[in-house]
Amino acid sequence: MVLTAGTMHEPELIDQVRSDLSTISKPPILSVARALTQKYHEIRLSRIRDQVLKARGFDSLEEYYNRQKLQHDALVIDLNSQIEQYDLGVHILLAGVDSKAHFYYIRNPGTYESYDSIGFFCPGNGRNSRASG
Repeated sequence: MVLTAGTMHEPELIDQVRSDLSTISKPPILSVARALTQKYHEIRLSRIRDQVLKARGFDSLEEYYNRQKLQHDALVIDLNSQIEQYDLGVHILLAGVDSKAHFYYIRNPGTYESYDSIGFFCPGNGRNSRASG
């Protein structure tokens, strides 16, 4: 089971992983977590290229890094910050059973964490979402 939270501007993320794994009968949950993480990472890098780098005249991260020394320090600092902070704005909870129950949390910048050992997962930061006042 895959649950999402946040803005899902990339609905193909889950569809592409489902398609990629469709030839495997009962894939291990860890394999699904790794595939979701990889696809998240790929989409994030694609968005960085399209929304951050191309606006500044770079076609790829590689080109940006190769030309970095030729750029003004303020531009490099600004772009590095935008790249580092870029967030797809989606959180993914993967729950499933193969030989045992698994909980994985996939998030920015394309990483996963296992919550198998504690046996539950509750996203959020503990703050009340209602405005006070």
